[in-house]
Amino acid sequence: MSTADTGTYWIVLMVTGMTLLLIIAVIGSVVLNQRNRIRHHQEKIDLILKGERRYHDLFHGVSDIVYVHTLAGEIVEVNQRGAGLLHSTVDQLRSRNIGEFLPGKYRTAYAEYLRRLNTSPDEARGILPFRSKEGGPLAILEFTSSPYHRASGEEATVRGIARDVTDHILLARSLRRMEQKTKGLLLTSELAQKKLSILSHSILQMQEEDRRRIGRELHDEVSQLLVAIGVNLDVVRGMLNSPNGQVKQRLDDTKQITENILERVRAVLKEFRSLDIEKKGLIPSLRAYIDEYSTRTGIDVRMAEDDLAEILRYDQKIVIYRVVQECLTNAARYSKATKIRILMQCQSDDLSLEVADDGVGFDVERQSQDVAGNHLGIVGMRERVNVINGKFSIESTIGRGTRVRASVPFDDGTINQPVGINDTFETD
Repeated sequence: MSTADTGTYWIVLMVTGMTLLLIIAVIGSVVLNQRNRIRHHQEKIDLILKGERRYHDLFHGVSDIVYVHTLAGEIVEVNQRGAGLLHSTVDQLRSRNIGEFLPGKYRTAYAEYLRRLNTSPDEARGILPFRSKEGGPLAILEFTSSPYHRASGEEATVRGIARDVTDHILLARSLRRMEQKTKGLLLTSELAQKKLSILSHSILQMQEEDRRRIGRELHDEVSQLLVAIGVNLDVVRGMLNSPNGQVKQRLDDTKQITENILERVRAVLKEFRSLDIEKKGLIPSLRAYIDEYSTRTGIDVRMAEDDLAEILRYDQKIVIYRVVQECLTNAARYSKATKIRILMQCQSDDLSLEVADDGVGFDVERQSQDVAGNHLGIVGMRERVNVINGKFSIESTIGRGTRVRASVPFDDGTINQPVGINDTFETD
């Protein structure tokens, strides 16, 4: 082999080696690039699978009901919570229509729900009851649904979330019914109280009429008879010429007894006589009674009054007068009081009365329960004040006197009618 041939051989050999090395490098690069693509693709698959697992856990793990249905109401997907509520599996619910689980009376509301989703892009909110089967337990769901439009050519769906509010709705309904019953009972009680007040007011009027009638009868009959007896006794005494002084003395004693009876009858008449409060007014009538009372009993009575008391109704004035009269009568009979103070003040809403004495006092609780005893007047005063929607209280300490308080409202007030509550949702 010549020198030229040898050089050519080595040149061909070197070119061939370099070509092989280049081919090997290209093949290695292609293999490495493919491996990287395979690895990246696997990572994407792993991420997708991981995302699907997270989505599955989130979709089926939440406490609320998550669902997807078509615009016609066919179930596309629902989570385990929704399937369990309807006592079915997820596979059993797919392709079934939501209307199958609604009580018949709510089909119209369901149709309106689908119509809104088909005609409006806005979300739909509401409450609907579901039953897993005929006669099964009722589940009331509060839902929020939103239409979701996919790419062109694909069917639109509705996605939403619902919450089981059965216990809340039933509890709220029970509370509304209880509130209605309570308001009804309260109204009945108020009406009964009003009727009782009217009846008591009528009774008081009858009592006042009886006082007037008894007073007239005592004045017209008993007083005149006693006066006639006294006149006859004077005549008989003058006609007696007998020296027997005992008969004359007996007649004198009889005449004295008659005069005492007449004086007592006149005192009773002053209490039973018709009150002329409408003409004279409450304050002048009380002043006149207090002056006569102090003169008769010797008890020091002082009154601080408020002229606004004259704006009270006639029946309210009668009650104030009778309470003062009863307090003074009890003080004279039982308390051994030497001083009585009467305070009358008008506030913005009512008139307050206070009658206090410095007498011996008594056990209020025991005497208030003694309706058959001497303190029946306490019950009477309380009932009179209650009839005109007033307030009454009495305080007494043995050895430290008695204090009676009463307040009378200027207005009767009105009974408010309860506002009816309509059940907005039926569960039957």
